[in-house]
Amino acid sequence: MPLASPLLLASGGLLFILSLMDYSIPYLFQVNVYSMEIFVEYSASNEPVRAFLISIPLLILAAAVIFLSQSALKNVTQSTLWHSRTWKTPPHWPAWFQFFLVVMMIITAAQVLIPLVNLSIAASGVPDMASTVTSAGSEIIYTLWLSLLSAVLCIPLAAAVAPELVRSKWSSTSWWIAVTCALAIPPALTGIGLITVWNNPVMPPLYGSVIMPLLASLARFTPLAVIILAAQLRRIDPLLIDAARILQVRPFQTWHRIWLPSAAPGILAAAGIVFALTAGELAATLIVAAPGQATLTMRIYNLLHYGATDSIAVLCLVIFLMTLLAGLIAAWAFLWRSRAVPGQV
Repeated sequence: MPLASPLLLASGGLLFILSLMDYSIPYLFQVNVYSMEIFVEYSASNEPVRAFLISIPLLILAAAVIFLSQSALKNVTQSTLWHSRTWKTPPHWPAWFQFFLVVMMIITAAQVLIPLVNLSIAASGVPDMASTVTSAGSEIIYTLWLSLLSAVLCIPLAAAVAPELVRSKWSSTSWWIAVTCALAIPPALTGIGLITVWNNPVMPPLYGSVIMPLLASLARFTPLAVIILAAQLRRIDPLLIDAARILQVRPFQTWHRIWLPSAAPGILAAAGIVFALTAGELAATLIVAAPGQATLTMRIYNLLHYGATDSIAVLCLVIFLMTLLAGLIAAWAFLWRSRAVPGQV
């Protein structure tokens, strides 16, 4: 438990912040949460300052959680034994702990299977499922494009910042604070900030374009990609990198032959998570998306007002299949690279 506590605290802190900032799921159950007030205030007044003042309590609470989770997040990415892939002597868990693990696995499986079964039953009542999917073809294509582009573009951004997190220098603390504080920004405030910056005559004409939802997704989920990649970089033997730099014949040979293959599992995991989160993103996209540029999640959000339960179930299954396919591809590539590259845990 002491060894697992950093991971438990870090994951709990991240889940708390993501749940605190999200209002889309509570909205489905007609429950008002405080993060929704930021969106409502900006929609009513069109004043970024007023929206920011409304968000201050959320920012303070999220900053407190981030501060308490700093040590746990850093310990999660601590290096491990590079020469060992499994326990030499597997631990013997007590009976009560094994029972607890089984219960948690059942609950986790139920969280996936119960909504999936209910959606499948509801979708089966649609007389022409193909026409429902076809009518949302533009939203599906746009969502795929947006998710794929976000997953690809977040990687170079994460690769530029993640090495700073794993260095044993005082500056790494500043980088950790910057990355984790970015997660504490409410998504509605992220969208408002993007509009304030780009809706300006001196800036490039990105406001009202298809790029705005992409910028919102990158602003929201790149910090997660940075943390995931930093955890992977901790698993690379630094002596291997140092030896490669000494023996390399051409510039960037170490990066191409050693660093990139070794970091590939983390890169794939980060890209897969960003893809899935972008496909389901609503809070920031709803603010920055221009008319006629709706994502699939926005279409589902609009259909909720009309009570089209059957059509909603079909489109939710489409999102599920999209994220499932991306996750399976990322998991397969992750396992393949982990086995193919020496020096990985």
